[in-house]
Amino acid sequence: MLFRSAGCWRERDVVWRFGLPDFLAAMTFQFAAYLANGLLMHQPGGRDALGDVSLTSSWRNLLMYLPAAMFRVSLPVLSQIHSTKETGLFDRTVLLQIYVVWMSVLGAGVCVICGGPLILWTFGPAYAGKEGLLALQVLIAPVYSLSVLLSTVLASRARVWEMWTATFVACAVLVGASWLLIPPFLADGAMAALLVSYLVQNVHMLLQLRTEGGMRAFLAPTLWSSLMFGVALGLVKAGALLALFSAIPLAVVASVGGWLLTPDWLRKEIGPPLRRRADQALEKIRSKTPWRERD
Repeated sequence: MLFRSAGCWRERDVVWRFGLPDFLAAMTFQFAAYLANGLLMHQPGGRDALGDVSLTSSWRNLLMYLPAAMFRVSLPVLSQIHSTKETGLFDRTVLLQIYVVWMSVLGAGVCVICGGPLILWTFGPAYAGKEGLLALQVLIAPVYSLSVLLSTVLASRARVWEMWTATFVACAVLVGASWLLIPPFLADGAMAALLVSYLVQNVHMLLQLRTEGGMRAFLAPTLWSSLMFGVALGLVKAGALLALFSAIPLAVVASVGGWLLTPDWLRKEIGPPLRRRADQALEKIRSKTPWRERD
């Protein structure tokens, strides 16, 4: 196989504007995460704490499955819309994806926190009392998913260097917060530092994007999710059975509240298609029932 280098230099603009900053962003975060994990490992009981983080992060990854599936098509879709110079359509698409990220995690996250004692019980008595760490992981899931989405939005606008700047600032916050929080709180401190770094990164990227309504789309669901997850954790502390039986009602309340937080124009665009899908599903169910045939 022959390797021909002729013409490679013509791609230098792509490497400089996209490849290099994207690579640096990934490496910067990995280095900061390595420092934070190393700091946790060197604490008394740090090895066990790192195991707690690894175990509970699997539930965070599970909650991020739907947003991750959406991100696979976000970049080409946003890039195509951006190329049409339709700023209003681009901003509405970004806001739609922000709200979808939150709504896809909110109800399921409440159920995971309420079922925390049962989930942790399956791993053995050594993990009892880690419900607070699990709640932090649940809260990190939409915040991290949003950071991935906003990075994709910047990439679709060919502003990858600005994405790297936001990542660098977030990594600096991660290292500093880890230095302050890990020694006294171990695993909880590590996840709190990670949460703070993602929040800083999201605010930084939203300020760079200047999307109309973007900051509201970030702050309102963040506060509502924090409240609902806090209520779920409070129910867990009050009693495992109480939290377990309250999971579904609280998830419904959280989802309805999240829906009401969305702008009117978004509800008007999403509502009719959702009602049509629900009517079609109900019609299929009715058509297969025996009494339908007798009537």
